[in-house]
Amino acid sequence: MGFVPCVQVHSDRKPTSFVAPARDEWKVDFLTDSRGRDRTTPVPIPRLNIYAQPLEFMSFLLERSFEAVVLDGEPTLVRVPEPAWFALHKLLVASNRDTGFQAKAAKDRMQAFELLSFLTRERPGDVDLAAESLRKRGKKWVQRATREAEKFPGPIPGFLDRIRRP
Repeated sequence: MGFVPCVQVHSDRKPTSFVAPARDEWKVDFLTDSRGRDRTTPVPIPRLNIYAQPLEFMSFLLERSFEAVVLDGEPTLVRVPEPAWFALHKLLVASNRDTGFQAKAAKDRMQAFELLSFLTRERPGDVDLAAESLRKRGKKWVQRATREAEKFPGPIPGFLDRIRRP
């Protein structure tokens, strides 16, 4: 599809993102779980001749996913995370952003807020399942998500109760 690496100026890091120049809005990021890895060093994926960026909490994100189709000319089968897991993952990632990346953390929180506002209203059972999974991973995970949710631009009725539930 004509994807080319996104290379940062003055960087010796291996590219983990690719764009299709003819379609600026198309960007693919290659990610991998960061467990046991330095999250700043891209991981080689020799089979694909690429590198993947370690991302924390990836196991949670991929716990529940499904197949979907991207349509643009030829259909392409992709695997995407369940929306409720994606939204909670955004809170976890926001909680882990370094001081220099607070604009990205704010963007992560806003994406989580928009998605959770909809899901809590229209698909509350999905939010309950994702929150249960989050709680099973421990108090620190719940505290991270709660701390970020408390920074939302407004309340989401019942959301904090869902993730704090014993």
